Order: sequence, then structure tokens, then C-alpha cells
Amino acid sequence: MTMTKKEVEKRLSQAEKKVQRALEKNRLKWLQIVCQEAKENYGFGSLGEFIAFIFDHAKDIQLKEGE
Repeated sequence: MTMTKKEVEKRLSQAEKKVQRALEKNRLKWLQIVCQEAKENYGFGSLGEFIAFIFDHAKDIQLKEGE
């Protein structure tokens, strides 16, 4: 089966959109894990402290979840 350049570009675009949606789902799941960890294990006095925690500890939490 031979496809035209336009058909190939259309299918490639569709595949790229599917990949982006999957990545967004994974990022959201990861962020939810980070937020849950912060909420359960730490007390924060401000939103700034919470955000700082996420930036400082997100990689550690991600590694722990991936084990």
C-alpha cells in the first residue's frame, strides 16, 4: 500500500498528538504523586513553601516511585 505525502503527514500528526496526550497524562500522574507526598509528609505554612518543596524534592520522589 502506497500513501501520498499528505496521507503520511496526516498520520504522523495524529501519532504525535497521541504521544503528547500520553505524555501529559504521565506528567499529571507524576505531579499528583509529588503533591500527595508533600501533603502527607510535610506541613507547609504557605504556598511558596509547598512550591519550593516540589522543586527541591520532585526528582527524589520520582526516583522513589520508579523503583
